[in-house]
Amino acid sequence: MADRPCVFVSSTFYDLRHLRADLRDCIDQLGFEPLLSEFPSFPVDPDLHTIEACKKVVAEKADILVLVVGGRYGSVDHDGRSVTNLEYLEAKAKGIPTYVFVDKAVKAILPVWKQNPDGDFRQVVDTPKLFEFVDALFSSGETWVFPFESAADIKTTLLHQWPQLIKDCLLLRRRFKSTGPSPVVTRLQGSSLRLFIERPNGWEALLLASLLDDELRATEDLRRDLTYDLSEGPIPVTLEAQGAIGWVRAQPAMAVRLAAEVRTLLERAIMDGFGPPGTPTNVDALVYAVTRWGALYRFAISQAIDCRRRLLPDGFERVAAIMGRIWTQVIDDIYCGTAEMRDLFTRVGQGLTNKLEYTLTLRSPDLSDLETELGRLREILDDPT
Repeated sequence: MADRPCVFVSSTFYDLRHLRADLRDCIDQLGFEPLLSEFPSFPVDPDLHTIEACKKVVAEKADILVLVVGGRYGSVDHDGRSVTNLEYLEAKAKGIPTYVFVDKAVKAILPVWKQNPDGDFRQVVDTPKLFEFVDALFSSGETWVFPFESAADIKTTLLHQWPQLIKDCLLLRRRFKSTGPSPVVTRLQGSSLRLFIERPNGWEALLLASLLDDELRATEDLRRDLTYDLSEGPIPVTLEAQGAIGWVRAQPAMAVRLAAEVRTLLERAIMDGFGPPGTPTNVDALVYAVTRWGALYRFAISQAIDCRRRLLPDGFERVAAIMGRIWTQVIDDIYCGTAEMRDLFTRVGQGLTNKLEYTLTLRSPDLSDLETELGRLREILDDPT
């Protein structure tokens, strides 16, 4: 049947082949498309190694992943990670629903292994690496882990869990059909989209915190570019002296203007999105404000990178360094202030505080060194001898 949701079953084969066959039949009977590597229907890329081919199927085809961990670790890559481990990581990175099942015998002996990691447990597992993998699954808290003894246990669990997944999808469909999501809201992803759909207590504040966190994370690579003085495209050039002075003098005004715009977004536009008490939150306004904040923040980082990389006339090195420090101060203040706002609204959403007011603290840049250096450059330019 075409266009069925695809369920990827990840496990070792030889010790669990009968269980895998049972799960394949169960998945098919429930109306899903089973993806198991030992069956002819499994899509194979002949140009890829087995491990990479399986990861590709998870990344491109799987809508749900069922991970089953028995007593064997299975084949490993060059870093010593098992195929099932890699398939699980691929599913988590993709963000698809993931259901994890661990053999009860392995779970029962796990605490004993943790107390005696050098012991001989070959009657239970083929390598201690399997214990390490299972321990990571339990301790991460990212995925609920279900114990099992047989395929029947797994099928029973899935028959209870998947209706809830379908219910969530129906809820999303109903809400989107009834309200007609705006183009802005349709850009929500990950935890932000989940909050918008499920709307738990305090979801509005938690959504804002999630949006801010998404934007902060999205700028991490650009901040690294600033650290290493990297940027895409050609290095900007200003070789004429008077033009270089004009460029430098414009930078502080740009930094101050940008900081004021960021303040407006965080202190006014976001608060306008929440509206007066008792009124519905305007999610479009929150998404707009945070998205515009992200654009301004990235521009500030780009300006700091530009100051460090720009080719200026000889003698302008110090003034460019001063300007770079001014932009870096603005960037740091915006980052710290935004992180504080994110943390504040996380607490609001969790019911730990009812404070909805926020004030962004931005330091005034010290321009004294810049003016002194510009004065020195003007004297040199007026009297080049």
